[in-house]
Parts: sequence; structure tokens; C-alpha cells
Amino acid sequence: MQITIEKIVYPGKSMARVNEKVIFTDEGLPGETVEAYIVKNKKNYTQAKTSRVLEASSCRVSPKCSHYAACSSYQYIDYPFQLEIKQAQVKEMFLRGIGINLEGDIIKPSSLIWGYRNSAKLSVLWEKHTPKLAYHKPGSFDKFIEVEKCFLLSDKINLKLAETLKTLKDNKLYDINEISVRENSCENIDDKNFLMDAESFFQVNTPMLKEVIKDMKSCLKDTDIKTIADLYCGIGTFGIILSGLAENVLGVESSADNIGYLKKNIDGNNIKNYRLYEGDCEYLAEKIFSQNIDVFILDPPRKGLGDKICRMLIERPASVIIYLSCDPATLTRDLKKLLTRYKLEKAQCYDFFPHTPHIETMCALKAVS
Repeated sequence: MQITIEKIVYPGKSMARVNEKVIFTDEGLPGETVEAYIVKNKKNYTQAKTSRVLEASSCRVSPKCSHYAACSSYQYIDYPFQLEIKQAQVKEMFLRGIGINLEGDIIKPSSLIWGYRNSAKLSVLWEKHTPKLAYHKPGSFDKFIEVEKCFLLSDKINLKLAETLKTLKDNKLYDINEISVRENSCENIDDKNFLMDAESFFQVNTPMLKEVIKDMKSCLKDTDIKTIADLYCGIGTFGIILSGLAENVLGVESSADNIGYLKKNIDGNNIKNYRLYEGDCEYLAEKIFSQNIDVFILDPPRKGLGDKICRMLIERPASVIIYLSCDPATLTRDLKKLLTRYKLEKAQCYDFFPHTPHIETMCALKAVS
């Protein structure tokens, strides 16, 4: 069937309409006419897959990765238009979800749009005792797309991956079916050094992380802070960097691997005002919220905040909440609850992941009487 794309909706589906029924397909820019075939018919919409572009947009470009559908599905879109798409998606979700109209330019572009990823996890496929790298095919656990070189990864990582494949082959390590790699020098941010391993939670685009931290500090500059609570704190990035702004910092983390490096980072940076709480945020909520917290730093997983955390943030409000989200859908869901007790002071998007549909958003909230 031939369809004309209206817009790209989060998280990256191209939308069209046929006889008033919504069609979602995997590729297509606004205004383009594409040929697509139906994958699944639902009651309210149809899932499709684009097979051919009949009338191309001027914003369409040639992808650099042959496997781009698996690593970065926006590679066929020129970068300035990627930013427009992401910004429009967030604005629409804020307006529809919480009735807030975000005006002006709210997205910061990445200073690196290629080679920005400092970590990756790839599958190893063995063909006649020869290893090859692959990503999972989108939407599949058992189908793969071969990777020769991924342009989202740094040159050093691509070189290390090639060397690792040679090592696997030379040593006949046929049982290896996955590789994790991370490039770092111990990262240094704001004169703080961070140790981590390949599995540690840490943002993959360090220059953009520095932009987030700069904005966090700006949001806190007029706040009288005694205690900061950094929930879902990972290896301690935000709490350690912001520790100079407060008398006390509380960090909450559940991953044993992260906790090991968090302790090293606290000691290595000579942070004396940091208290670590080991465990799940929901489980430790009563202990954390029984203290007088002035600022909460929230960087939850994609599923967002749990109901208990949201409820306690409302019942025992802090002066400021800084919420960094990797999913604007769960962010607006949580904000709908939090805005009964807080006011949105700032909303800023960051393009941590160029050429992908992913959007990172930071919101600063202040308690209202």
C-alpha cells in the first residue's frame, strides 16, 4: 500500500492515515510517500513496514551504518531535522500529558554526532569457526544483523572489537557469544574522577553529561541546601559532583556492581559528606524521607518513579527536585502527579543519542505552598 507520512511520533514510528485509520511504519519522513506492507492489524491502528520510498524528503540522507536499523534508526534523517523531531515530540507529550506548553528551543544538540558512544554490547555469531559481531534485529531476541563497523562507536572501540574478534578466532573461544566494551580514562568531570567497568551505569555521551551537570548547578544556585538525596545514583556521578553545594549528600543504589565503584569514587575523590544507602529506593523510602531533604536528584530507569516515591515526594516535599529522564512518556506520567505539589521551573532536552529516537529530558521542580 502507498501511504503519505504525517509525522514521526515517539519512540520513532512514522505515522500515516488511511481512511482515518492510523498506520505506524518503521521508516518515513513527514511529507514522504512510501510503499509499506502490513505487519499486524489492530483495532485502532495498523503496524506496517516500509519497503520503498516513492517520494523522498529533502531531509533524507544516506545512512553511514549498513545495520542502522539496529543501532540508530534515525540515520536516514539529517541531524538538524532529527532535533526538530525530538523537540516536537517532547512538546506534544508535555502539552497532551500535563497541559504545559513548552515554548522556544528546548533541545541541546550533541557536540559529537558520530563516535560519541563510549560503550557497547554486541552479540558474537560463529560461522564455520569464524566470529562475527551483530546487533539484535529490532523487535527480535533470536534474529541478528551483522556489524562490520558501527559509526556511533569511537574509533578506539571499533579497533578493540576487531582485535577481540581475532583473539576469539585464534584461540578458538567458541563459547563466547557476547562482548561488552567501554572506553574511559577514568572519566574526569568537574575535577572529579570516576571509576567504572563495562557494565556500570554511566552516560554514554560524556560531553552531553557535562551539559546536564552545568544546568543542574544553574537550577540550584539560589537554593539554600543542607541535604541532597541522589536516588538511583549509579556510581555516584551527580551526588559526588554536587557534594560541594551541600552539608550532606545521601546516595541510594541497589546494584552491587555500581555500589562497589561508588564506594571507590567517594574515597577516590575524598568526599567526606556522602552517606550511602544500599538497596532499592522503594524499600528505603521511609528511611530517606524521614530526614529533611532539601534537594532530590532523580535519575530513574526507563520505567520512571515508583508509586511510593511519587507519593512521598508529594507528602514530604523538598525545596527542589531535579528529574533526569530517559523516557518522556514516563516523565510526563510522573510529572502529572508531582505537579500537584510542585511547579515546573525548567524543562530541557539533551540529545545524548544522535541518530536514535532516544530523548533525555531534565526537569527542575520547586515546591509550592
